[in-house]
Amino acid sequence: MNQIEYVSERIVNIAVLEETIESAYLDILNIRNELEKDTPSIDFLEEVSKRLHMNILKAKDFEFRVEQRKVFTENSRQY
Repeated sequence: MNQIEYVSERIVNIAVLEETIESAYLDILNIRNELEKDTPSIDFLEEVSKRLHMNILKAKDFEFRVEQRKVFTENSRQY
């Protein structure tokens, strides 16, 4: 019998990056909505733009954590 090794990898913290991107997207929507008002609030725009800036930096500097698994199986066939 031959032993076959399978290696799989997955990103274990991808949900954190997805949440960061979603938060940045919502910040952009908030900015656009505020800008459509007759008198947009500069204070609100500054607050949201700072949050957006932090989210974009967090996404840019994101460190992926990769999990690797090895599985060994017995193969009864000879090739």
